[in-house]
Amino acid sequence: MYARVNDSTLRFALSSADHRGRLASQQIFNHLGWQTGQGLAAVLGRNYLLLRPDPDGELIVGKRGRLLLPVNLLHYCGLSTNRQILLIAAVEHDMLIVHPQQNLAEMARGFHQSQIHHDVHTRTSLGHN
Repeated sequence: MYARVNDSTLRFALSSADHRGRLASQQIFNHLGWQTGQGLAAVLGRNYLLLRPDPDGELIVGKRGRLLLPVNLLHYCGLSTNRQILLIAAVEHDMLIVHPQQNLAEMARGFHQSQIHHDVHTRTSLGHN
C-alpha cells in the first residue's frame, strides 16, 4: 500500500454505508473492472479497509454496485453507518481503499497544516513578515 501510486489512475468517491452495512459505488467498481459477483478479500487496518479481488473472498460485489460489509468489520475499521466514507480506487494495484470520515478529516488537516507552514516559511524567506 505504501508503493508509489500513479495518481492519474486513482479515482475517488464519497459514499456511506447504510444501516445494513451496504456500501454503494457503481462508478468505482466499474473503474476497477469489478463486476457483480466478484469475490473480494479484505485486509483490515485499524482505520481503513483494503479490498482486492479474490475468487475465494467472502465479500461479494452485489447488484447495482453494492457491497455488504459485515457490521463487525465496519466497527473494527472505524467505519460508521450513515457517515461519509472515502473510497480510493487504485487501478494499477487492483485495489480499493476504504477510509472512514475521521481519516478524511486528518488528511485535510495535515494538508492544510503543511500549506500554512509552507506559506509562513515562504513569506518569511521573502522578507514579508
